[in-house]
Amino acid sequence: MLHLKIVKFTCSSLNYSGLDLSFVQFLLKNARALQKMVINMLMADDMVWMDLFQAAQKFLSFPRSYPDAVVTFN
Repeated sequence: MLHLKIVKFTCSSLNYSGLDLSFVQFLLKNARALQKMVINMLMADDMVWMDLFQAAQKFLSFPRSYPDAVVTFN
């Protein structure tokens, strides 16, 4: 955790109460050297753009231990 600088995720669906968000939140809060987190959101057939937007807002609302950490979405 002290040397983790870049994390990349690829996910096809998001579970707001499940592991995906909990794990992302844990990393942002505890990875002290984390500079960049890239989240590739693959849009499932039943997802709409508003779902992706809400998920992005949720990710961006999490506190970070490294204040300059960047979270990007593809």
